[in-house]
Amino acid sequence: MFKAMKRIINLSEKFKSNVYKGILYGILDSFSSCLPLIVMYFFIMSLADKTLNINILIFYTLALIGSSALGYFLRYKEISTISSVGYSVIAQERKDIGGLLKSMALGQFYGSTLGEINTIITHELTQIELYGMQLISKVVSSIATLTFTFILLWTINPILSLAFFSGLPLTLILGKIIRKMYVLSRNLSVKSHSEITDSTIEYTQGLSTIKAYNVEDIHKNRMKDLFTSFSKNTIKKDTKIIPLLQSYSFVMYMGLGIVTLIGSRMYAQSTIDFSLLLMFLVVGIQLYQPFEILSAYSGTLTSMNSSLDRLEYLNHMEVIAEGSNNTSPKSYDVQFKNVSFKYDHDEVIKNISFSSKENSMTAIVGSSGSGKTTLMQLLLRFWDLEDGEILIGNNDIRSYSIEKLMDMFSVVFQDNYLFKDTIANNIRFGKENASKEDLIKASKKAMCHDFIMALPEGYDTLIGEGGSSLSGGEKQRIAIARAILKDSPIIILDEATSGVDPINEVDIQESIHSLIENKTVFVIAHKFSSIIQADNIIVMDKGEISQIGRHDELCMVDGLYKRLWEKQTGVNKWKIKEA
Repeated sequence: MFKAMKRIINLSEKFKSNVYKGILYGILDSFSSCLPLIVMYFFIMSLADKTLNINILIFYTLALIGSSALGYFLRYKEISTISSVGYSVIAQERKDIGGLLKSMALGQFYGSTLGEINTIITHELTQIELYGMQLISKVVSSIATLTFTFILLWTINPILSLAFFSGLPLTLILGKIIRKMYVLSRNLSVKSHSEITDSTIEYTQGLSTIKAYNVEDIHKNRMKDLFTSFSKNTIKKDTKIIPLLQSYSFVMYMGLGIVTLIGSRMYAQSTIDFSLLLMFLVVGIQLYQPFEILSAYSGTLTSMNSSLDRLEYLNHMEVIAEGSNNTSPKSYDVQFKNVSFKYDHDEVIKNISFSSKENSMTAIVGSSGSGKTTLMQLLLRFWDLEDGEILIGNNDIRSYSIEKLMDMFSVVFQDNYLFKDTIANNIRFGKENASKEDLIKASKKAMCHDFIMALPEGYDTLIGEGGSSLSGGEKQRIAIARAILKDSPIIILDEATSGVDPINEVDIQESIHSLIENKTVFVIAHKFSSIIQADNIIVMDKGEISQIGRHDELCMVDGLYKRLWEKQTGVNKWKIKEA
């Protein structure tokens, strides 16, 4: 419990002074909660001694009101201070995680890690934000209340004070068991939450495929089983914890019975007077409230260690080391020098070396899985190299800041992602301050202005997440408009016309010509007809360069390129056999 408290306080960093201030308010509130008990003690004494009069009654009444008002004020200051710290700390943490995700290698987002990252950002941080700081305050206040109350009662009667805590040894054992169960429950809950998140993302993203293959019932039942299992497990673990929590309270309240037994005997023997016995019984009921708070919150606080572990795991995920160079290179020549790269332990890029001159077009071709896209991802620093170096203008790309490096590139992917926003904001994605005139100019070059103006709200039309409300050709042209508007010196086209119908392909090819003018261009292509004019063609095979040259040169040599070219052009010579 105290370990979790220390970790949460350390998480607050520059807000630590406010955390300590909130804790101090909590301790003062605990002290103020003892004041009504003191007033009640003297009030009962006055009743027993028959010394109570109107003046004393008014004094006690004002003292009770004053102590209650002081307690209210201190609680208000405690809660407002701690709550604001919780929101501020997690807001900053989310910003830091956003920057961290930006610097991570692309591979960190593959596989089950995506669900884990999503759970940490949404579920785990929310738990710490809503409850973490307040739990610290509650626990510290409860401990302080117990301490002050015990000291107060001890000064009145040590024997009865010890009797109050007669059930303490057993409650400590039960508390330890409860905390362990909370931790186990928390871990299982987070694991289930990650599985549900992964399955939900998978189901929604693959819905078109599920419908196409008519397996909706199978996947719907799979999701239903997952949610049902989560529900049953949650009920099962709560059913196990609740009896222990009740046992904890029962054992603790046994002390009140022992106080009643011992106190009655002492009163019968005239060892104590009636007012003192009554005082102990009244105070005793309130004394156990801090214990109940500790039993309820200490387990939750301890289980937050798991949340903090996962947050720490995220903060220590592998990031790509960022350079500090923010100056533009003298030229945009690109060189690959002995570049190698592995996915896990599989070497997928093997000792690649080639050069691309500024304002030239380099095409990268090869069969699927040959390493074409990976090569461009290395240039974009989506991954870091195992060996070798990549240079832009004779500067290693690792020397640049990520922001500066990304400014050099405009990328049109095979499957471009459009955000749930207006078309204008999607096109401005790479250049937020672009004027409306520049926006329209880029759209006209990308051959998408006309269809945008035909939409209900024109450029202000809100499109669905991922561009779901647009056709593939329309999404592609908007992505090209985005790249044209950004106007970066290096262009990467990754299968930019793949999967597009012939009519759209013609428009897209025209828009690409506007995009690549006076740029250093890399084209990943399966359709060789689009790269005949390339200045250099890199032929990839199993992670290695098989051939390098221009189209005419490669067609004259018996090699992989010629075979692939003949297969593509051979399709155009097919004829239907006459009957």
